[in-house]
Amino acid sequence: MAGFYRSEYTTASGEKRNMATTQFEATDARRAFPCWDEPAVKATFHVTLNVPVGRVALSNMNVISEKPVEDGARVEVEFATTPIMSTYLVAFIIGELDYVEDVTKEGVKVCFPFFFFPFFFPSSLVNAVCF
Repeated sequence: MAGFYRSEYTTASGEKRNMATTQFEATDARRAFPCWDEPAVKATFHVTLNVPVGRVALSNMNVISEKPVEDGARVEVEFATTPIMSTYLVAFIIGELDYVEDVTKEGVKVCFPFFFFPFFFPSSLVNAVCF
């Protein structure tokens, strides 16, 4: 598990599925994009991912735009620029994932602090735990 790689998992019904994810610590970001991949060297990152329609794309920052790609089978997901950080902290994941988010009364969007496979957690359980 290094760089940007395909990971296989098994659903509750025993079906095997794939997702794409990252593991960049400490010097494996260079496997995904050109960079000075040293923990002491820091930069900002502006991540854009082209993902299959119906899949969730996650990264370090919030989504700022989603638009269909010309082929109609993919969506371009653009994330806000990160703060200055080391390459090993950059993360992205693409898969059949779900997460819980809400908006505070002040209008701030917040996400539940972990992402999970929806077929393992029924929405009734998630809603009872989170809100």
